[in-house]
Amino acid sequence: MMRMPSTAMEDVGPLLILAPSGRDAKTAAELLGRRDIDCRVMADFATLRTAVDSGTGAVLVAAEALARPALGALVEVLSAQPPWSDLPFIVLTRGGIAGRTAVAELGLPQVLGNAVFLERPLNALSLIGAVRSALRARLRQRQLRAHLLGREADAMAARASEAHWRGLFDRMHEGFALCKVLHDAKGRAVDYCLVEINPAFERLTGVPRAAAVGRTAQEVWPGMAPPWLDVCAGVVESGQPARHLDGTARPGHWFELHVYRPEPGHFAVLVLDVTERRQTEERQILLTQEVDHRAKNVLAVVQAALRLTPKDDPGAYAQAIEGRVAALARAHTLLAEEHWTGADLRALLRHELAAFINGAPVGPHVALEGQDLMLPPTKAQPLAMALHELTTNAAKYGALSLPGGQLVVHWHLEAGHRLRLRWAECGGPPVAGPPLRSGFGSRVLAGTVRGQLRGDVALDWQPSGLVCDMDVPLTGPLGADC
Repeated sequence: MMRMPSTAMEDVGPLLILAPSGRDAKTAAELLGRRDIDCRVMADFATLRTAVDSGTGAVLVAAEALARPALGALVEVLSAQPPWSDLPFIVLTRGGIAGRTAVAELGLPQVLGNAVFLERPLNALSLIGAVRSALRARLRQRQLRAHLLGREADAMAARASEAHWRGLFDRMHEGFALCKVLHDAKGRAVDYCLVEINPAFERLTGVPRAAAVGRTAQEVWPGMAPPWLDVCAGVVESGQPARHLDGTARPGHWFELHVYRPEPGHFAVLVLDVTERRQTEERQILLTQEVDHRAKNVLAVVQAALRLTPKDDPGAYAQAIEGRVAALARAHTLLAEEHWTGADLRALLRHELAAFINGAPVGPHVALEGQDLMLPPTKAQPLAMALHELTTNAAKYGALSLPGGQLVVHWHLEAGHRLRLRWAECGGPPVAGPPLRSGFGSRVLAGTVRGQLRGDVALDWQPSGLVCDMDVPLTGPLGADC
């Protein structure tokens, strides 16, 4: 994982942490400290209020610590910030509707302004990303302030520092633009002129410098209202910095804008491309919904296993249930390791057949033959259940029950989206033919492949051993019982 340079961390100031209940403060401080982030845990709100100053990098605070009257006191601190300062907050909230309701009732987005809200339980990657983003924005605030102050220096000092600031301006990863607001005869803001932009602004917006500097926003973006005009004109009028999220300046991109008034009639805007963050947030929402959906499916499968497994032998009953639940758990673990983007089919088979692949030298021989294939998350758990039933049958009655048995699992993709998998056994006990009645394992196998996966399964009870062919679509909807 990439780390911010230590010099940047020293420049940006400490992260103040206030989470008076539980272990959130200690956990966050330890986690962030390992990433070379200067963290200082505050004992209570009074300590936090005293510690906040222009040298603070950001504040990580639990929402419950901001209840009134503490919130009113914090408003006084924020209102005393210098014009360039927009102190970033990362607020830890309770999950679900209750947490969002509490945030809304306190009006925290409006009161804090520059705030990101993270729901508990904390996700390490989300926390680290949010803190680094906040500290990076804080660092850029100070760099921008220093740059604008440099413009007011005398001519000799300006000439001496021009090369330094121009280099910083050109090397910034964030886009920067200095603009002048244009008014109509009645004094209403109707457009703005781009006075200066940096290379990052060109790259992020797709607007070349030659087509932007000295032109109005209506000329740069013809056919659309000047982007950000209302927000930026408000900053010029009030002198108060603002933060704005915009998805109109360039199709398919989202920008976070930090707007300041460097001088009367002008505004400076720092542009950060947050498209990836926006997409990540959307994926997290979808992922949460998917995890909830899959969890309900797992419970439904477990209920079916409990209901249909024969109960006349308590020991066998417990063993069967334990095996089927373990198969689902193994698939769940693989999905979690890949952040629920999918599960590797070979890894799924190796986990299920681990006792025979990693066992003693003398024993059944297992061969896995196929291309690297990532199963969609909606297909992984049902397929894991099907493979578990085949493994259980082979271990009890088939090729995996004898030392000389052999199992070959071969798979490939057809037409780019259909999984063809063959499970072929030989060397086990002789097979007289299909069983006289269909057991629970066979019903689970058929129900899973046909009902859940909308595929097809064929069992061929050859004298040398069972051959099972599966045809599973990897795209499209699941069955009704999924």
